[in-house]
Amino acid sequence: MRVRVKWLKRLLIAMVVVSTSVVYALPKEHEMNRLMLAVEKYVSEQHWQKANQTLQDILALNTAVPTEFAFYQGRVLMEFQSWDNAKTALETYVVEAGTEGGFYRNALEQLTVIEEHLREDKADNPVDRKPAAESESEALVQRQDQYLSDLKSLYLTSDEQVALLRHINSLLANHSYQGQKIKRKVQSTGIAYKVSVDQSKDLLIQEKVFNADEGVKINLKRMSVFGVDPILRYGCDKESYVCWLYDPVDGYDRWLLIDRDDGVASELATALSRLIRRLQN
Repeated sequence: MRVRVKWLKRLLIAMVVVSTSVVYALPKEHEMNRLMLAVEKYVSEQHWQKANQTLQDILALNTAVPTEFAFYQGRVLMEFQSWDNAKTALETYVVEAGTEGGFYRNALEQLTVIEEHLREDKADNPVDRKPAAESESEALVQRQDQYLSDLKSLYLTSDEQVALLRHINSLLANHSYQGQKIKRKVQSTGIAYKVSVDQSKDLLIQEKVFNADEGVKINLKRMSVFGVDPILRYGCDKESYVCWLYDPVDGYDRWLLIDRDDGVASELATALSRLIRRLQN
């Protein structure tokens, strides 16, 4: 069964804009680790405003965030009583981390608390019923519009393209293909990708090929999005521990590989489809 990863809806808390001109003394990898330790400290001490600001500082690094980020974001949003947003953040953590995640049980317990609050809110605020056809049509439009709004809220940006690229690269970084049942923290085999867009609206795919004997080989591929099918398909192979997106140019070749996770592959296909459609307009 495909697991659909849901992403944060509109944030209901005040966000502080972080300047993109900040210069970090530490390399991003180490700055990320420092900030994640700070978030852990602030959450344990219940300093929620400081925790929220630090989460924003992490996003300002403009690099893939660790899986634990979603857990801490969910906990902070709970304290601001943003129940829907907290729910989607914690669900994201549960799906990405799985049963082996360090906060797996805690996240499930917090989701139960959130469900109780949502039921109370629903009881206090009954919704007027509309004809089925009208409701379904409106719901479809709202879902289509909400997707990008969710991503812009999650990645703290008003730019749709920036939000999509951050989301795509976060998925690719956190689920890079290693072809092994047990994923290594430091990648030494497989392939990792990073997607960007140039001034001519072409997709640039940076491909890192890891080889234990030969080291890392970096390839850069360019793809024009004009004339390609914007509806991407994906497939998975359980025995090889791999999922892939099909090449949008020919529709048959494997294009981007990630570790096997149907839900992540589905979400990656959705995000890249949205990006391609946006570039084609």
